Amino acid sequence: MGGSSSDLCIRAAVHADAENVAACVASSFTPYIERMGKPPQPMLRNYNDVITDHPVYLACVDDKLVGVLVLSQGVDGFSLDIVAVDPRIQGRGIGKQLVQFAEAQARAGGADSIHLFTNALMVENQAFYSRLGYTKYARRIEEGYDRVFFRKPLV
Repeated sequence: MGGSSSDLCIRAAVHADAENVAACVASSFTPYIERMGKPPQPMLRNYNDVITDHPVYLACVDDKLVGVLVLSQGVDGFSLDIVAVDPRIQGRGIGKQLVQFAEAQARAGGADSIHLFTNALMVENQAFYSRLGYTKYARRIEEGYDRVFFRKPLV
Protein backbone atom coordinates (compact mmCIF):
# COMPACT_ATOMS: atom_id res chain seq x y z
CA MET A 1 0.00 0.00 0.00
CA GLY A 2 1.67 3.17 -1.18
CA GLY A 3 1.24 6.77 -0.37
CA SER A 4 2.13 8.83 2.61
CA SER A 5 0.03 10.61 5.16
CA SER A 6 0.41 13.76 3.02
CA ASP A 7 -1.73 12.00 0.36
CA LEU A 8 -4.46 11.43 2.93
CA CYS A 9 -8.07 12.24 2.14
CA ILE A 10 -10.65 12.24 4.96
CA ARG A 11 -14.31 11.90 3.99
CA ALA A 12 -17.60 11.09 5.66
CA ALA A 13 -18.63 7.43 5.59
CA VAL A 14 -21.85 6.31 3.95
CA HIS A 15 -23.74 3.05 4.47
CA ALA A 16 -22.07 1.49 1.42
CA ASP A 17 -18.78 1.79 3.38
CA ALA A 18 -19.97 -0.20 6.42
CA GLU A 19 -18.40 -3.52 5.40
CA ASN A 20 -15.03 -1.90 4.66
CA VAL A 21 -15.21 0.11 7.91
CA ALA A 22 -15.81 -3.12 9.87
CA ALA A 23 -12.88 -4.80 8.10
CA CYS A 24 -10.52 -1.88 8.84
CA VAL A 25 -11.56 -1.79 12.50
CA ALA A 26 -11.15 -5.57 12.77
CA SER A 27 -7.66 -5.55 11.26
CA SER A 28 -6.64 -2.67 13.54
CA PHE A 29 -7.92 -4.26 16.75
CA THR A 30 -7.28 -8.00 16.08
CA PRO A 31 -3.74 -7.87 17.54
CA TYR A 32 -5.28 -7.05 20.96
CA ILE A 33 -7.53 -10.15 21.18
CA GLU A 34 -4.81 -12.40 22.57
CA ARG A 35 -3.67 -9.79 25.10
CA MET A 36 -7.23 -9.03 26.26
CA GLY A 37 -8.62 -12.55 26.04
CA LYS A 38 -11.59 -11.34 24.01
CA PRO A 39 -12.34 -9.06 21.06
CA PRO A 40 -12.03 -5.35 21.79
CA GLN A 41 -15.42 -3.62 21.92
CA PRO A 42 -15.01 -1.79 18.55
CA MET A 43 -14.87 -5.18 16.81
CA LEU A 44 -18.34 -6.06 18.11
CA ARG A 45 -20.23 -3.11 16.66
CA ASN A 46 -22.59 -3.10 13.69
CA TYR A 47 -21.12 -0.40 11.46
CA ASN A 48 -24.35 0.18 9.54
CA ASP A 49 -25.82 1.27 12.87
CA VAL A 50 -22.71 3.22 13.83
CA ILE A 51 -22.82 5.16 10.53
CA THR A 52 -26.51 5.94 11.18
CA ASP A 53 -25.96 7.07 14.77
CA HIS A 54 -22.53 8.79 14.74
CA PRO A 55 -20.27 10.88 12.55
CA VAL A 56 -17.92 8.35 10.91
CA TYR A 57 -15.00 9.39 8.73
CA LEU A 58 -12.72 7.43 6.46
CA ALA A 59 -9.06 8.08 5.83
CA CYS A 60 -8.09 7.09 2.30
CA VAL A 61 -4.79 7.01 0.46
CA ASP A 62 -4.91 6.41 -3.30
CA ASP A 63 -8.68 5.71 -2.92
CA LYS A 64 -7.95 2.84 -0.49
CA LEU A 65 -9.43 2.86 3.00
CA VAL A 66 -6.58 3.05 5.51
CA GLY A 67 -8.28 4.41 8.63
CA VAL A 68 -11.56 4.97 10.42
CA LEU A 69 -12.65 7.66 12.86
CA VAL A 70 -15.90 7.50 14.87
CA LEU A 71 -17.03 10.54 16.87
CA SER A 72 -19.92 11.07 19.30
CA GLN A 73 -21.49 13.41 21.82
CA GLY A 74 -22.06 11.96 25.27
CA VAL A 75 -22.49 12.87 28.91
CA ASP A 76 -18.79 13.81 29.08
CA GLY A 77 -19.06 15.99 25.96
CA PHE A 78 -17.40 15.51 22.58
CA SER A 79 -15.92 12.04 22.28
CA LEU A 80 -13.39 10.40 20.03
CA ASP A 81 -14.89 6.87 20.00
CA ILE A 82 -12.71 4.92 17.58
CA VAL A 83 -9.47 5.54 15.76
CA ALA A 84 -8.46 2.57 13.65
CA VAL A 85 -5.58 2.47 11.17
CA ASP A 86 -4.72 -0.43 8.88
CA PRO A 87 -1.81 -2.20 10.63
CA ARG A 88 0.14 -2.39 7.36
CA ILE A 89 0.60 1.39 7.40
CA GLN A 90 0.59 2.28 11.08
CA GLY A 91 3.37 4.63 12.12
CA ARG A 92 2.97 6.98 9.13
CA GLY A 93 0.99 9.69 10.92
CA ILE A 94 -2.49 8.68 9.77
CA GLY A 95 -3.79 8.11 13.31
CA LYS A 96 -2.41 11.49 14.36
CA GLN A 97 -4.13 13.19 11.42
CA LEU A 98 -7.43 11.48 12.31
CA VAL A 99 -7.13 12.68 15.92
CA GLN A 100 -6.33 16.22 14.75
CA PHE A 101 -9.34 16.07 12.42
CA ALA A 102 -11.51 14.98 15.39
CA GLU A 103 -10.20 17.89 17.46
CA ALA A 104 -11.04 20.31 14.65
CA GLN A 105 -14.56 18.86 14.44
CA ALA A 106 -14.95 19.28 18.21
CA ARG A 107 -13.78 22.91 18.05
CA ALA A 108 -16.12 23.62 15.13
CA GLY A 109 -18.96 22.19 17.21
CA GLY A 110 -18.15 24.55 20.07
CA ALA A 111 -16.54 21.98 22.37
CA ASP A 112 -13.84 23.20 24.75
CA SER A 113 -12.41 19.70 25.24
CA ILE A 114 -12.46 16.24 23.73
CA HIS A 115 -12.33 12.93 25.54
CA LEU A 116 -11.81 9.26 24.78
CA PHE A 117 -11.16 5.95 26.41
CA THR A 118 -8.96 3.02 25.55
CA ASN A 119 -8.45 -0.37 27.12
CA ALA A 120 -5.99 -0.51 30.00
CA LEU A 121 -4.10 -3.27 28.18
CA MET A 122 -3.67 -1.14 25.06
CA VAL A 123 -0.58 0.58 26.41
CA GLU A 124 0.53 1.66 22.93
CA ASN A 125 -2.70 3.66 22.55
CA GLN A 126 -2.26 5.26 25.95
CA ALA A 127 1.25 6.40 25.01
CA PHE A 128 -0.01 7.65 21.61
CA TYR A 129 -2.76 9.80 23.15
CA SER A 130 -0.42 11.11 25.85
CA ARG A 131 2.04 12.24 23.15
CA LEU A 132 -0.82 14.17 21.53
CA GLY A 133 -1.57 16.10 24.72
CA TYR A 134 -4.31 13.95 26.27
CA THR A 135 -4.22 13.37 30.02
CA LYS A 136 -5.70 10.50 32.02
CA TYR A 137 -8.60 11.42 34.25
CA ALA A 138 -10.27 8.11 35.16
CA ARG A 139 -10.08 4.34 35.02
CA ARG A 140 -13.09 2.09 35.43
CA ILE A 141 -14.62 -1.21 34.36
CA GLU A 142 -17.45 -0.75 31.86
CA GLU A 143 -19.24 -3.48 29.90
CA GLY A 144 -16.59 -5.94 31.14
CA TYR A 145 -13.67 -3.87 29.81
CA ASP A 146 -10.99 -2.13 31.90
CA ARG A 147 -10.99 1.37 30.42
CA VAL A 148 -8.64 4.31 30.84
CA PHE A 149 -10.19 7.72 30.13
CA PHE A 150 -8.34 10.68 28.62
CA ARG A 151 -9.27 14.30 27.99
CA LYS A 152 -7.64 17.16 26.10
CA PRO A 153 -8.58 20.83 26.38
CA LEU A 154 -9.13 22.49 23.02
CA VAL A 155 -8.11 26.01 23.97
